[in-house]
Amino acid sequence: MKYSNQVDDFLQRYLRQVERLLPSRAASDVVRELDSLLRDHLDAQAKEVGRPVDLAMTLALLKSFGSPRETANRFQPKPQYLIGPAAYPIFLKVAGIVAGALALAAFIPALVALISGSIHGFGWILLRSVGIFFQSAWASLGVVVVVFAVLDHRGLGDVHFPGKEWDPLELPELPKREEDRVNMAEALAEMLSPLFLLLVLCFLPALSFFSMLPGPAGQILQHLTFEKLGIHLPMAWITGCLIAQSMLGFVLLRTGCWNVGLRWAKVLLGLFSAGILGWVAFHAVSPAPESLVPFLPLHAAQAFLQLVHVLIKLIPILMLILTLKQAWNLVRSGYGHV
Repeated sequence: MKYSNQVDDFLQRYLRQVERLLPSRAASDVVRELDSLLRDHLDAQAKEVGRPVDLAMTLALLKSFGSPRETANRFQPKPQYLIGPAAYPIFLKVAGIVAGALALAAFIPALVALISGSIHGFGWILLRSVGIFFQSAWASLGVVVVVFAVLDHRGLGDVHFPGKEWDPLELPELPKREEDRVNMAEALAEMLSPLFLLLVLCFLPALSFFSMLPGPAGQILQHLTFEKLGIHLPMAWITGCLIAQSMLGFVLLRTGCWNVGLRWAKVLLGLFSAGILGWVAFHAVSPAPESLVPFLPLHAAQAFLQLVHVLIKLIPILMLILTLKQAWNLVRSGYGHV
């Protein structure tokens, strides 16, 4: 039976949300089965009441089926687990990214030791780096597991908040284009990466915990602080911007797609971020290279400080260019006209 566009739209919205909550390997088969089941119910009900399928009939059926989370749970096994099959592939990706970042940070002392020529005691430095990596990796893995377990328990990517009556009218609109679809990995990256950066800026403002390393490596790292490099961060503005970006990711996690408002919000946050970084670059003061002479040759200290401040000025310019490109593409694609 052929349905009206409005009825078809709500059916597709519902199927889309159920699909997002299922493991990818089973999602397409389940959605086809669920689509057929919903249409069979509607056809039978229309024949029973003697009138065509309308929106009220469709919304009542969707409400009787339950929220997308409840429906998805009926189509998959229910073992006892911390992280469900829908979230597990995303968990593996996030855990891999966190492990890579920790490995990069942990082996900085060994890299600095090689660059500075501190071969004496290099084996001990490398061994300590391995120890720091495994110690931080276990703790970070525990945090990631807890975060994903809580998100999965509370309905990861579900548009329906637990404890609230399920209403099909709250289903998000379908994405207008295929590229507007957002998978959970992308939404989680948008939500968690600003929080991770905020934690780093708040609790690791410098690499001072590496200063215990022997020789020039530890002494150099002790001087790699924002303050000693002449960089002053407006933390109030940075915190607000990162929290806003994290909230944008949370909305994406709930809706599962980009829309006009979210696209423009991302552009505005990008412009605001570029403005903050531009302010930082404008107010950055290059310290005297002689302050690093005890640890680096004068020419190396000059080159290092010049490189740092060139990068500080390049980052906001690159961010501004990328943000303006996003805005231009948004207007060209028609999203500039709401």
